[in-house]
Amino acid sequence: MTKLYYTLTLVCTSAILHAQIKKDAVLLGGQIYYNHVKLTTTGYEDVKSNEAYFAISAGKAVKDNTVYGINFSYSPYSIPYITSGNTIDFTAKGNNYTIGVFYRQYRTLAKDLYFFTEVGAAYITYKETDRDSTGITVGKATQKGGQLTLMPGITYKLFNKFYLEVLIPNIVTIQYADTKITQQAAPNSKQSQFVFNTSLNGNSLDLFGVGFRFIL
Repeated sequence: MTKLYYTLTLVCTSAILHAQIKKDAVLLGGQIYYNHVKLTTTGYEDVKSNEAYFAISAGKAVKDNTVYGINFSYSPYSIPYITSGNTIDFTAKGNNYTIGVFYRQYRTLAKDLYFFTEVGAAYITYKETDRDSTGITVGKATQKGGQLTLMPGITYKLFNKFYLEVLIPNIVTIQYADTKITQQAAPNSKQSQFVFNTSLNGNSLDLFGVGFRFIL
């Protein structure tokens, strides 16, 4: 019995060690998810934000299960502002861009199955154009700033060197940004904003994203 126990222990330990993200491995991949949020805005009802998110990243394991890297993301969004009369007053459409660095730590759960946490720091910018129901531009906005994020997830080795991820995007976000707003019916304005937010505020379907990694 004792011999069998030590044999099983050796096999399990060997499997876990074999499953590690080895030092000097190169990771290439990306993420995609969709976010749908209902906003509360004075004078409007049913304000819903629809946002897609696409990201690519590259990293290197500086030691087993520890990765540093860079990423770039693009996120288009659309927000229709509907009045109490159930008509669209105007629609805000824009594009978010980020470029930054990340640190990711893996923890082995089983053979080829990991839990990871990723901390990121990025430069953010977006441009938005507001158009009324006839297509005339009624306002514009631009924003620049910095962002810190925390993202947990689970990854599984689906094929040789290919890992599939399920993640909770930006479970914690800390952001500081300067925004410039230009409107036809109001004076131009500038504002600085500090935001602490969590994706757990959204609906359950908004909490998850999918990603992938090639490990070379």
